[in-house]
Amino acid sequence: AAPLRRAAAAGAARSGGAAAIALAVRGALDGVCEGALPLTPPPPQPPPGLPPSPVDASDCPLITRLNDGTPVTVHEAALTPLLQRQLDAHAAALGGRGAPCVAVLLCAGRFDGLRS
Repeated sequence: AAPLRRAAAAGAARSGGAAAIALAVRGALDGVCEGALPLTPPPPQPPPGLPPSPVDASDCPLITRLNDGTPVTVHEAALTPLLQRQLDAHAAALGGRGAPCVAVLLCAGRFDGLRS
């Protein structure tokens, strides 16, 4: 999120300070207190000499970063309601301005069920 914010600020500075668009960068884990993070524990290691267990591709763990840069691993299913909360907040913040509201999700997950 921080690199996107810096890029938007640099673009506004190049255009004389007037941004052509308003950019809001939101993360699924923004506003979630540390004790409530939906973290995924590392998978158990197989006994020596045995292959690892197969991964369930329907709910693969995703690696993301907190605002402070700390990497965390969470399951897609745990992120979906948090992403929906961010989408809803973004739409509500722009709803009364009469401007188009565009949301771009940058992630490898599918997040079935998200609505805008």
